[in-house]
Amino acid sequence: MQMALSGLAFMPAAHTVLALLKRNRLDALAVWWLPSLILRSSALVVAAVFGLAVGLLSVPSQGVAAADKEPEWEGRVGLGYMAFLAAWVVLSFFCALLVNIMEAVFLCFAIDRERRTVSHLEVHQLFCSLPNIGPVVQQPDGAVMYGMPPRPIKTEV
Repeated sequence: MQMALSGLAFMPAAHTVLALLKRNRLDALAVWWLPSLILRSSALVVAAVFGLAVGLLSVPSQGVAAADKEPEWEGRVGLGYMAFLAAWVVLSFFCALLVNIMEAVFLCFAIDRERRTVSHLEVHQLFCSLPNIGPVVQQPDGAVMYGMPPRPIKTEV
């Protein structure tokens, strides 16, 4: 994402994003790992249910005379499997688009926090309301603990 936003090469962009997230102490696990897992898992389940429904509801196309015959399970299983694969590919594509959009918005949020600006108030309110830990604070005796997490931005209406 940083490559597209800044025009840097791959490794400098990766180092820039890593340094940006370290400086701001952003908990990116909830944004990078969890939504992708949920979206891809639900795409797999929806595609499996769709493939099963297509396989079970497929009717032989020979007309009324074919209704008296034993159903051809091999054809139904093949059709259901092909429907599952097609649905899974399409749903995975749209899930990947959604995850990429969310990662880009999160990176823009981190850049805004680095610059101490607010480009879109709704985005800042959303990401600040996510549960996260605060920055690491060193105590006078040398002990290290987490500080208070940042609070959501309040708006006056």
